[in-house]
Amino acid sequence: MPIAINKITRRSYGLERTLRASFFSDFILIAQALNLPEKDEADPQRIVEAVIRWLRSHTSWLLILDNIEELAIAAPFIPLASRGHVLLTTRAWSLGDIAERIEIENMLPEVGALLLLRRAGVLATQELLERASETDRIEAMNISRLVDGLPLALDQAGAYIKETACSLSDYLLRYQTRSTNLLQLRDSLTSGYLHSVTTTWSLSFEKITQSYPAAAELLDFCAFLYPDAIPEEIITVGASFLGTPIESLATDPLQLDGTMKEILRYSLIQREPDRQNFNHS
Repeated sequence: MPIAINKITRRSYGLERTLRASFFSDFILIAQALNLPEKDEADPQRIVEAVIRWLRSHTSWLLILDNIEELAIAAPFIPLASRGHVLLTTRAWSLGDIAERIEIENMLPEVGALLLLRRAGVLATQELLERASETDRIEAMNISRLVDGLPLALDQAGAYIKETACSLSDYLLRYQTRSTNLLQLRDSLTSGYLHSVTTTWSLSFEKITQSYPAAAELLDFCAFLYPDAIPEEIITVGASFLGTPIESLATDPLQLDGTMKEILRYSLIQREPDRQNFNHS
């Protein structure tokens, strides 16, 4: 039995009480769906405890906590040592003991094309890529390459194609000339995820800018470089040419690590310690 909890990011990030209250509300709904004796308790904490007891004593269930950014708030609602499964989606890099991290990488062109064609309604949910026409396969793979295999961008493209009844080739032309406009679109009526691609990245960058200006400066600099395999020596050796606050990173490894930690927190950079490279999104 799948149980889904969807936590959409708030634009105001100091609302810990609101986030916690939202968890309580979701667990109350779960208690009602399970018809637990405690479902009408006045104390929401008792209801949460009842749901967690049920999860620990039953099998064959899946609890999905989607788009979780405040792990400390989510932790008390995760039933540890249970006999079911918990799927936690987050852009946070460090999960501590809460969960085992499985990184979702950008999709290969063929995989991205399959997601796109299914989302657009060109293929049925269970149909394979081979069932699509050769033209649709080629154009879908071209779109997948254009958006660098980003799942959210592919889902958004598929939704646009389905809702506007435009062809894959038409979308390809529109994206090549109006990519910024297309990536800002999001139809909340047809998707459970309310943020567009640009809004998702903008919210992350906004949070970094507010809390760690040096990290924002480093991301700005990376935007001018090729996204793959950027040698860290560009920062540690060449930072004197980049001005403050990046310059201070060259002589302080701890500050560089702290800056990387802030960016990794939102999965905007991938660091490869063995190669001393990092890649930006």
